[in-house]
Amino acid sequence: MADHDSITADELRSILHYNPLTGVFTRRESAGGRMAGSVAGSVDVDGYIRVWVLKRHYRAHRLAWLYTYGTWPKNQIDHINRNRSDNRIANLRDVTNQQNLCNAGTYNTNTSGRKGVYWDKRDSRWRACIFNKGRYLSLGYFGTQAEAVSARVAAEKLYWAELAL
Repeated sequence: MADHDSITADELRSILHYNPLTGVFTRRESAGGRMAGSVAGSVDVDGYIRVWVLKRHYRAHRLAWLYTYGTWPKNQIDHINRNRSDNRIANLRDVTNQQNLCNAGTYNTNTSGRKGVYWDKRDSRWRACIFNKGRYLSLGYFGTQAEAVSARVAAEKLYWAELAL
């Protein structure tokens, strides 16, 4: 969504109140069947809170950023604790796509419990890999899961040091 041509911080603040400690937006005035003081927004199919403001839907985490800092985020908003409906400002940070992916959880098909480590059936060994700066890097094959995890952790420190948040 292009935020540059949408609601301003002042407009948002005049319509909604945001509590930075709870991450909850409430309506300042009654309108459209919604009472003043009522919680604004609902959870969408992806687990994010969406809020209807001035005939448009917005994700609440982006509105929280605008409300708090007065400008739209430059990049993506990352939920530090990975809870998409937790919009407390302390849980939000403006990050690049790569930084956001570093904080992503494991896929539900992951068998090792560790991102970037998996059992390679073809070679009957553990494999470690990492994605960095648009490139997929193989870290090698290992006899044990612990060795593969150690390789992955070392690679994260090496390749992602500049992404530390």
